[in-house]
Amino acid sequence: MSVIRNREIVLLFLSFFLSAAALYAQEPPVDTVAVPLKHGYFSYEGNVYPSVGYTYRVEYDTSAFSCCSKIKYDYPAKVAAGLCGADSGTAVYEFKPRKTGVFEIVEIFGFRGKETNRIRHRVVVKE
Repeated sequence: MSVIRNREIVLLFLSFFLSAAALYAQEPPVDTVAVPLKHGYFSYEGNVYPSVGYTYRVEYDTSAFSCCSKIKYDYPAKVAAGLCGADSGTAVYEFKPRKTGVFEIVEIFGFRGKETNRIRHRVVVKE
């Protein structure tokens, strides 16, 4: 009897967790950015500190945008010298639209391999 009850509790907890995860994944975009197709570009930036565990990345439709990313280090001379712990900086993702439409770009922040925050943006690319 208790084995059946434990399974029910586990299934109830699992369904609650999956429902909460689905709601979290469906949060609405925080803003809408309008960009012209020709000569239009925009960027997103986030703090990184890889040696400590802080990460930042961006997910986007690769058929809709071309992207160039780089890190602007806070202490570039120390990074060039190979000093440990000097790798704090800002990750910059620059986007150029390839086609018109409505798209989403998601900023993903992490700490030590775990996602800590997700910010969705709606991008409208017009002629």
